[in-house]
Amino acid sequence: MAALDDPGINVIGTFLAVLGTLFLMDNIHHPAAKAAVFAASAAVLELVPFSYGAYALVLVFIYRTLAARPHAMTGAHFALNLAYALWTGADLQLFSLLPTLLIAYEPRMAAKRTAPRWLWWSFYPAHLAVLAVFQAVRLLPSLI
Repeated sequence: MAALDDPGINVIGTFLAVLGTLFLMDNIHHPAAKAAVFAASAAVLELVPFSYGAYALVLVFIYRTLAARPHAMTGAHFALNLAYALWTGADLQLFSLLPTLLIAYEPRMAAKRTAPRWLWWSFYPAHLAVLAVFQAVRLLPSLI
């Protein structure tokens, strides 16, 4: 990804892989086969340089299965973040619990859309473009 000097697959690719996994799991009825698909997908997300790796798969699975139980959803997300921080040493992901708390305990806030649709849809690519510009400007002095 040009914005971050990351040759891996960005979060959009990761999200598509996670959606594909969920689709497969929805169409498999045997619990052991579902678990095998989940485990294989988690392994691929870790072995291939996907942004967030298996963390993304587990987090989406938590949201999907525990959305109706806010305490369980936030607890599972916290446990995932703690395990991720202990496993990788990256504690920055702990801050991702804040949006989960808003979604779980203030659904009106999570569902409220006050910005135009084009702004919602353009935010991710626009912020990557801004990061790419910053990266290019930072590299410019070393090229001169």
